[in-house]
Amino acid sequence: MARKRNKRVYHPHWRPDFRDVVLLPDIKVVRTQFLSNFLTLTVAVALLGWLLFSEYGNRLTQEELDSVRAEVAASRADNAELVRLSGEFTREARHVEELQAFLDLPYDYHGILVSLAEIRPRAVTYNIVSGGVFAERQGRREVKRYRLQLQGTVRESADNPAPATINRFRDRLSSIPAVAAKLEEQRLSSFYRTDDPSVFNFVIQIILDPDKAGGES
Repeated sequence: MARKRNKRVYHPHWRPDFRDVVLLPDIKVVRTQFLSNFLTLTVAVALLGWLLFSEYGNRLTQEELDSVRAEVAASRADNAELVRLSGEFTREARHVEELQAFLDLPYDYHGILVSLAEIRPRAVTYNIVSGGVFAERQGRREVKRYRLQLQGTVRESADNPAPATINRFRDRLSSIPAVAAKLEEQRLSSFYRTDDPSVFNFVIQIILDPDKAGGES
């Protein structure tokens, strides 16, 4: 029998590795730690930029708000002055309108005012003397009438009760020549006691007919 040959044991080439990996330089193209640091820095810069932009926007908004508040404050003062002037103008315009309405009466209003001053009893005080025109319907036509109105107070005493004083005063009113010539009606439309028991408020209305025959007005 032939002898069997012994199989050769194969050993791959080898050499000892004497490298100290810790001390060797890192030859990786990009280190993971560098990427992490870069991303962190990028996020931090972005957040810082956003905060700065927000702060700048808030500052601008606050400045605009302060400017608007200052304008509103200035406008409020101007508006208050305009409102005050408007109120004064309205009051003066009302007085002018009342005076104009009185002056437009087709009567001797100067004579009426003088007569009112002359016939006024000592116990009577005038507060308002006004005049105006109004229209009343008689059948199918409108008739123009003029109204004189006296508002005031009358003080009573033990010797002169207020009702008696006001009645005598009304008789004197009707006897004024400029009134008597065109007098259609005279009435005491209001008469009442004030908080002071001795003082009464009164309102007397005199209706004049411009077409009434009665001599010169």
